[in-house]
Amino acid sequence: MRLKTTGSPAEAIKFFQQVQIDSRRRGAVALELGECFQKIKQYPLAMRNYQTAVESLGDREVELRKRALYRAGVLAAAMKDKDAALKFLSNLAEVDFGYRDVAERLKKLNAEDA
Repeated sequence: MRLKTTGSPAEAIKFFQQVQIDSRRRGAVALELGECFQKIKQYPLAMRNYQTAVESLGDREVELRKRALYRAGVLAAAMKDKDAALKFLSNLAEVDFGYRDVAERLKKLNAEDA
């Protein structure tokens, strides 16, 4: 974790990939990997890891799952994948409509249709 926050995302990625083998931590590690990949502008890799995190994180890890849904939704919107952005952010809104700026982001995405 310290590698990630001290500005060494490439080193953090190597570390997280090694510990990803532990299936009990798969979702949390995938989320961390996604954030590291996003930091070094490897957006498709970041998205894949966010998706893995969303799929792997269960009810006991609701805060991490919300963070993964948010990160995936925001990244999808930035990558101009509106359908994916709506899917992730809508799933998040179902769980916690007050999470960060999810309501505003959904409103903005839906306004693009009008």
